[in-house]
Amino acid sequence: MAIRDVLIINPNVQLDNLQKTITIGTSSLRRERQLTLHYPNFSILPCRGNIQTRLQKYTNGAFDGIILALAGLVRMGLYSNGCINGIAANVQVLDAGLYIPAPGQGALAIMKRCSEHRFDQVLQAINHPDSLLAIQIERQIIDALNLTCNDPVGVYAWIKGKTFSVNFMLFDNEKMIEKKISGLLNQRIKLVQELIEEVKSLMIPRSV
Repeated sequence: MAIRDVLIINPNVQLDNLQKTITIGTSSLRRERQLTLHYPNFSILPCRGNIQTRLQKYTNGAFDGIILALAGLVRMGLYSNGCINGIAANVQVLDAGLYIPAPGQGALAIMKRCSEHRFDQVLQAINHPDSLLAIQIERQIIDALNLTCNDPVGVYAWIKGKTFSVNFMLFDNEKMIEKKISGLLNQRIKLVQELIEEVKSLMIPRSV
């Protein structure tokens, strides 16, 4: 669940019966394109800063709503029982199948020097192998397609037992490319490469 995005919106706004354009703050092109795909009445305005700064902008009335990563809110101790502590808002945890997260969203990484081995056993003990493999799959896809964090792309891979699944969504100019794959883990190299090749064939050629 922590990989998902969260829409934090004024409680007076009725999403299922929007009568006017409302403003949503985000500086993520991926989030902008995904939100306006489902809510054409959303007007997206830039919103930068850390979590507290963005929440303060919302409470000050700069936007009707903002969208943030659930993982960040949880780690800051701001999210509990479907609410943002101290914030008057409707809080909607978005479906990861429709609002596909950024690659690596929600994951924690620890860095160390390659020559420093005294922490190896500790890091191996706290590593979560399924999460590591899922992130490696996501990064493989992004790297193979020459995409960056500035591109409106979502990739979500997850492992369940001996199987894996990937949801992919890219807004390539005005075209949306959406792909989903699943299969046995021992088939992942072949299936992921097929996804990459299929997406490449659909992407608009980019100048070097």
